[in-house]
Amino acid sequence: MSGLRLTPTRRLSMVLRNLVDNGIGFDMRFHDRLFEFFQGLLHPLTPLGARLRSKAAALLVAALLLAVFAAPAHAEPRTLRVGVGSNPPIAFRDSSGEMNGIAIDVLKYAAEQEGWRLEFVHDDWQAIYGMLERGEIDLLTGIAYTAERAERFQFSRQTLLSNWGVVYATPGSKIQSLLALKDKRVALIPGATHSDELSKLVANLGVPIVPVPADNYEQVLAMVAAGDADAGVVSRVFGTLHSAAYQVESTGIVFNPISVRYAAPLEANPVIIRALDRHLEALLDRSDTVYFESLDRWLGIGQVATLPTWVAWALMGTAGTLALAIFFRVSASPSGPDTHRGTARKRRIVPGNLRASRRRHRAGRPRTAAGLRSTSGFATS
Repeated sequence: MSGLRLTPTRRLSMVLRNLVDNGIGFDMRFHDRLFEFFQGLLHPLTPLGARLRSKAAALLVAALLLAVFAAPAHAEPRTLRVGVGSNPPIAFRDSSGEMNGIAIDVLKYAAEQEGWRLEFVHDDWQAIYGMLERGEIDLLTGIAYTAERAERFQFSRQTLLSNWGVVYATPGSKIQSLLALKDKRVALIPGATHSDELSKLVANLGVPIVPVPADNYEQVLAMVAAGDADAGVVSRVFGTLHSAAYQVESTGIVFNPISVRYAAPLEANPVIIRALDRHLEALLDRSDTVYFESLDRWLGIGQVATLPTWVAWALMGTAGTLALAIFFRVSASPSGPDTHRGTARKRRIVPGNLRASRRRHRAGRPRTAAGLRSTSGFATS
């Protein structure tokens, strides 16, 4: 055994120390400090001992408080229930039952970095949207950001993807503007942001349409292809990837540019959304990341999908058409603007009316076009 051997003994009121040098050697300049220190340790009634004991108690209290107040940070949920609709290539369930898509790829990466375990919940859009409202899931993938929704949910700051609505029809339909949709059967998805927005646009224009309810994007294009609808609304991402399979084409009517993000219940711990923002921001900062690999895999592009210039011009054209149509309708109204607004309210197609129409049509309409098999049930956000 090497080093110093200390043998405490007690004589009267003094504590004496016997220091034995075992040959290694010890600098005598430190004797007094060493003796004072050990005397305080072995005789806590001394001033030094009291101070040390006080410091030890303070350290113990600090450690206990640290453990208590640090607990919430470590109480972050390790298992996340994640809602997934059927919105390929953003988030969907594939034919093997696995969850896939751009939003899923990014989420899996973040989960690996954060130590989360993901428990996926797949259902149609209305069902998983309701789960988010009720706080039954921790996260919803691929949801369009709107100001109204931002009052009800927590949204990620970072945009996963830019998207917009497109009206599709069969070749030769001659539908090239919102005005051309007058009295047409239009396949829409109740509660979906693009469908609801188109309903508002045509209502404001005073253009009556016949809404034909659908459950998902796949059914929208299938109904158009089968002749059960004259036109249908889908997202530009879905339409670009799948319109050829249904032999339908874009009418050039584009509208409702949106930001696709992640959302959590309003009262949920914000640590989840903040972590997603942090990881997505880092992934967007470099071109050799999981995010860009996912874009290339699902969209065949290696860059961030943003709003092209031609789409911006098309959106401006749609807005201009709407403004002109409203102006001429107000001017031509014999009773003035007030009568016009009353008529517009009567004609306006609201989501509630669309849902009622959906129930009336569901029993008799075919779910897919002839020769097209429904495999995954594509939907929207």
